[in-house]
Amino acid sequence: MANEPTTEIDVGHYQRQIEYRAISTIKPNPRNARTHSPKQISQIAASIREFGFVGAIAVNQDGIILAGHGRYEAAKLL
Repeated sequence: MANEPTTEIDVGHYQRQIEYRAISTIKPNPRNARTHSPKQISQIAASIREFGFVGAIAVNQDGIILAGHGRYEAAKLL
């Protein structure tokens, strides 16, 4: 994954990077209030399997997930 390209984008006053990372390098946020049922995780995994991983998982500089906990759990299944 280290050989994957990193893309810089500007979003308003913020600069963001899009990069490919191994699932083992990111961690769920323990303060995440949203939960997904096992059925939802399976549905997300089925979508990823059929269409590919089209939604990003947003993480902070420490690799803590800010958005995309369901995609994270589904990716672990796959």
